[in-house]
Amino acid sequence: MSTSSERGRAVRSAPRQGPLPQHHNAIVAAEAGRCAADQNAFWEMHRLLFANQAEWADQPQPLTQFLGYAGALKLNAASFRQCLDSHSHRSEVLASQQASYQANIQQTPTFVIGGRQYLASELRAAVDAALQAKAR
Repeated sequence: MSTSSERGRAVRSAPRQGPLPQHHNAIVAAEAGRCAADQNAFWEMHRLLFANQAEWADQPQPLTQFLGYAGALKLNAASFRQCLDSHSHRSEVLASQQASYQANIQQTPTFVIGGRQYLASELRAAVDAALQAKAR
């Protein structure tokens, strides 16, 4: 088994968003993540969105919650709001969603290693197996 530091040096992560249709606020949440990324805070926003999903998932308008998260992260509120209001990243989010559909990804998070899909619970073993195969 490889160590975390070995994995960190050998594995490249390329996060994609695949908003699922059963979550009616998934697209705007993905947009919020990308708007935060404009201010170098994608992963921080991602963690807040995931941890607080029960607060915003069923809201008719989750903007208040998302603005609160942006404030907690000390993002420029005006820029963040303008980004969300103008849907600056909508086309990217929809393209990512379409790619997820085409790859038959049906739940998040899903990880793809060597063209095969893995769930989060399978990730460590899959990475270790891929690194071992590469070492041969």
